[in-house]
Amino acid sequence: MVLRSSPADQAASVSASNVAEDCSDRYDHNEAIRLLELALEWTELPLDDEWCLMHRLGVCSERKDLGSVGESLVALNALIPEFLGVFGPDHRKTLITRYNRALCLLDLGRLDEAIMEFDVLLTD
Repeated sequence: MVLRSSPADQAASVSASNVAEDCSDRYDHNEAIRLLELALEWTELPLDDEWCLMHRLGVCSERKDLGSVGESLVALNALIPEFLGVFGPDHRKTLITRYNRALCLLDLGRLDEAIMEFDVLLTD
């Protein structure tokens, strides 16, 4: 499927986002990443907008599912301060992002760090 649009086209951005979700459900993670990145490129919203943050988190999840766990961890480490600034420390979206970070640490065999992250999440 080929999606083309002019930049800053929010309707195309939303469409790309919806198709990305379908691709992810079919385990076509590369296409899901491409479409999520297009959705972010085409949106008029700032990158720290809730919609954009969730799509950036989606890219991290898709990369993790492809086996690029280290790359996903780096991106999650950059996203967490933004989630904290937008949602606060106790918001479920921030907690989900930190949980995903802990899963990446676990997948990378960094057990002590993963356990610490999981423990902190339980107390938050």
